[in-house]
Amino acid sequence: MNSAFSDEVKNDNHIKEIKWKDPSKIDTGMDAVSKVVAYQATVTFVDGSTTEITVPVFVTPEDKDQHTPTIMPDVTVKKGDLIAPESVVTNQDDLPKETTIAWQTAPDTSKPGQTTGVVVITYPDKSYVEFTVMVQVKDSIPWTLIVPGQKDSVKDTAIANGHVKLVTPDDSKNNA
Repeated sequence: MNSAFSDEVKNDNHIKEIKWKDPSKIDTGMDAVSKVVAYQATVTFVDGSTTEITVPVFVTPEDKDQHTPTIMPDVTVKKGDLIAPESVVTNQDDLPKETTIAWQTAPDTSKPGQTTGVVVITYPDKSYVEFTVMVQVKDSIPWTLIVPGQKDSVKDTAIANGHVKLVTPDDSKNNA
């Protein structure tokens, strides 16, 4: 039995089965989206008699064809850091609420260098897309702390004992 007609067959005890006359002619591609097209089906009754019917088919697009996730082109992490798959999708708010984002293949961040990961975005209708994510793994990531109103910035090499003391322009005048 064709699953497209399972409810009709189950709910009418006079019908034995319903089959598409020529299923290869049913177009479910993007050209058919949002159009109603009539296709032929054959109804077989429990007494063995048959009749042909015209069934209107409306193709709805899959979620993956209606949404375009934006993936970070390059990700840089420190050696050993774990990357949340959600963090590489920059427009999550534009995707349907029940969309899930997971690693199919998580990037290996155990050693410095370039690696890749494959993130899978699965939509509520179970359609999905996969993206390869380029990841640069560094021994350490240089950074600069910018203090508003300060002429100079504090660089990562100025960190002592894992702490940075923030100095405002007022503090530096008082210490002069």
